[in-house]
Amino acid sequence: MNDRILADVPVDYLEFGVAQGDSLRRWVNINQHPQSRFFGFDTFEGLPEAWFDNKVGAFSNNGAFPSINDARITYHKGLFQKTLRPFLSSYRQQNRMVIHLDADLHSATLYTLMNLDPYIKPGTVLIFDEFIAEHEFAAFYQWSTSCYRDWKIVAARNDYLKLAIEILR
Repeated sequence: MNDRILADVPVDYLEFGVAQGDSLRRWVNINQHPQSRFFGFDTFEGLPEAWFDNKVGAFSNNGAFPSINDARITYHKGLFQKTLRPFLSSYRQQNRMVIHLDADLHSATLYTLMNLDPYIKPGTVLIFDEFIAEHEFAAFYQWSTSCYRDWKIVAARNDYLKLAIEILR
């Protein structure tokens, strides 16, 4: 996707649900542009509510940030409901936005999309890690219909559980 869609341009990459940092680590290695900025949002203490067979606290990193040696990364520790609005109050978009939604939870995904809506422009890429009907998909559907968004799928795994969407309007 970086080669085909983003063409290694600088990005403002926002990841919601960092956990141990596997996907964030991949993205900082994929996009080496020195002007790219990476923002990781997580409690780093696991899920705040149960999700399928995962109990509260699943995916914990014991409160610690992932060990990724890249000065372009800034972490925001806490619930998205506590950290996103303070972040947005001083955030100034500098690059094409890539938003990785890996919160798993419907509540967190919908909250994030609704608060980011004023910043999501045509060309913004949304990446979903578990595009499951009652969670991330439901939140995306509610947001995109409520905010009159047009979009297209630009990359997907063959089961569409993991996919990337480009915003058209």
